[in-house]
Order: sequence, then C-alpha cells, then structure tokens
Amino acid sequence: MISRSVKHHTLFYFLFVAALLVAGCSRQTDSGQAEEASEKPLSEELRKSNAYPLWELIIGDYNTGIFRGVSFGDSRDKVKITETFEIFEELPEQIGYTHDTRDLETIDVYYHFSEQQMTDRMVVDIFLNGKSSVDQLWQISDWYFSNRFGAPSETTESSKTWVSDEVRLVVENVSSGIDNGLKITLTPAKAEALAIHRAQ
Repeated sequence: MISRSVKHHTLFYFLFVAALLVAGCSRQTDSGQAEEASEKPLSEELRKSNAYPLWELIIGDYNTGIFRGVSFGDSRDKVKITETFEIFEELPEQIGYTHDTRDLETIDVYYHFSEQQMTDRMVVDIFLNGKSSVDQLWQISDWYFSNRFGAPSETTESSKTWVSDEVRLVVENVSSGIDNGLKITLTPAKAEALAIHRAQ
C-alpha cells in the first residue's frame, strides 16, 4: 500500500515537471514573438516602388554567401561560376561585372582578389536616374541590411556602416551634380576571419 506521503511527493513531482514544461513553452513563444517583432518592416510604398525590384536584382537570388552567393576567401573560379551578370573587365586583381536595366540604370559589381586569388573585397556601384531613385534605394538598403546585420554601427548623412562577425559593409550616397547613385563596399570584419576561411 502506497503511503500518503509518497503519493504527496509523487503529485508534487508531476506538478513541478508540468510547471517547467509550461514555462519553457512560454519562454519559447515569447522569444519567437520578440524576434518577429524586432524585424524592421518595409513600407508598402517602398515595396511597390521601382526601386524594390531593382534592389532584389542587386542582391540576387542566392541562399549562401556574404553577397550574391560569394563569400570572402572564395576562389576566382567560384566567383566566375556564381556571378550571373555580364563580365566586362578581368584583371589579375579584380573581375568586374555589369548589368543594365530597362530603365537604363546600371549595376557594376567588382570582386577584388588577394595574391592567392581569393576574394577579399567586393564593391558595387549603382548608377541611378534621379534623386528619388537614390532616396528609395537608400531606404531599402537600410531596411535590408539592418534586418540582416542589426542597427548600423556608424551613420552620417551620406553613409551607413554595418559590422558583423564576417563583414564590414558600407553603403554610401555618392550622388554629385548630375550623377546619382549608391556605392556598397564589403570587406572582411577581421583579417583573421579571412585567413581561417582560406585555410578550410
């Protein structure tokens, strides 16, 4: 026959386990809600603008890599296999790719290489038709990179900088006079991170 004290302890044990399970589920739900809430939304106006499909074209449809499917330390051959824009310049230290849109806006992407022919810098020059296009793309780039890397570590009127464990990324408004555009520069956040990638 089971004593009353044993029954009491058994009941207490099951109640304790149930409380832990409920608390765990609650924390998981709260965490998921907080993560979802922290994602910065993009306005409907920007999402419906001509700048949004242009931005999708710039970042490309890639599931890997730091930018357009390429990571620091990737070989020249990997870049040439991965990049889909048209090549217009090939030098020992860099390869340049370009794409012209139907609106006569141009995207130039440059991959720079080390002496070992490994990717160690990426630069994107975006030539736009007017100030409104620059302003829209500036806001969209801020939305995209802030959701990906967190808030910018540095902000000025004409540039924003994001830093993660892998990359230091700068977006600049390089418009001047009749020329309108943005420049995106990506470099390894830490030199040792690139060295580790090369050794793999």
